[in-house]
Amino acid sequence: MGREGGLVVDYTTLRAVAECSTKAAMGSVLALQSRAERLPLDAGIGCHAALAQWLETGDVDEALQCLRDYYQPIWARASANGAVDERLAERLAYPVVEKVLRHWLTTWTRDGFPYTLEVPGMTEIAVTRDLGDGVTYVALIDAVVRSKVGGRWFLDWKTTGSLGPWWDQKQEDSGQFTGQRWAADSLGEVEGVVVGGIGLTRLNSSHAKCRDHGVPYKECALQHLSARVKTVTTTDAEIRAYAETVTHVVKKYRRIVRQVQSIDDVPAQPMEGRLNGACGFCDYRGWCRMGRPTAARIVDKAFEARRWDPLAEAQARRVRSGKADA
Repeated sequence: MGREGGLVVDYTTLRAVAECSTKAAMGSVLALQSRAERLPLDAGIGCHAALAQWLETGDVDEALQCLRDYYQPIWARASANGAVDERLAERLAYPVVEKVLRHWLTTWTRDGFPYTLEVPGMTEIAVTRDLGDGVTYVALIDAVVRSKVGGRWFLDWKTTGSLGPWWDQKQEDSGQFTGQRWAADSLGEVEGVVVGGIGLTRLNSSHAKCRDHGVPYKECALQHLSARVKTVTTTDAEIRAYAETVTHVVKKYRRIVRQVQSIDDVPAQPMEGRLNGACGFCDYRGWCRMGRPTAARIVDKAFEARRWDPLAEAQARRVRSGKADA
């Protein structure tokens, strides 16, 4: 939440604040994260480490070792504890994630991927912008790349359960990429952000014959996987509007930080998600539907303490991808 008495914010934090005071109080102030939702995030973290290594060297085995080092132990613990429901396990079991990522890294190949690192080491970058009054805005950039047909871009990897037209629109509208452009003056001008989306989806294990490939689906499952590479550009007017919006949302966040000292303070916070439609995919939805109970036996079962610190995450990413000493 802060360092040396100040306040550190990023897109993830401010999006939560803008969506709902209760969500921000739980996740950003009290650092209580849903146990059920950790696995998709950890799978994505492992894939990020692998993709950073792949961009650097093009070595698929080295990249997959980064995934293995981080995600395999997490998956092993989660599955051993019975903490993963069957539907989630079908797409996020470590062997499935490894198989999907291996497929894309060998299909694209670094030489075939339309973007290359501008300079070796320009991956997993944290940039900051001083907002005054002890507030620092942080943006995490996965890589600075050049298009093989010209142009300089930021690169951002996304792992997701599905890809489609809705996904394209979501990236175009995302304040994350506007925030990267706004905060990263020190990195120079870029055309925009390249978003690489990889679908972490269930592999079809059916013995039925595929009409496209003439073999059982289980044999051609990887060929049915989806991935997308999309460019997102942002106008100067959008960047100015984003900066103004951040100023307003930071004021709201300061109010939440002042008012919430413990779980007992959360039920007094507004639930704006009920008015703006944010509840549907919120990690705290079930808890709120129960009436936001504060009893330790309920809270401890549903949530774990896991603070999101973007500066610490940037350093951890560099360690995971072999760019810093642990």
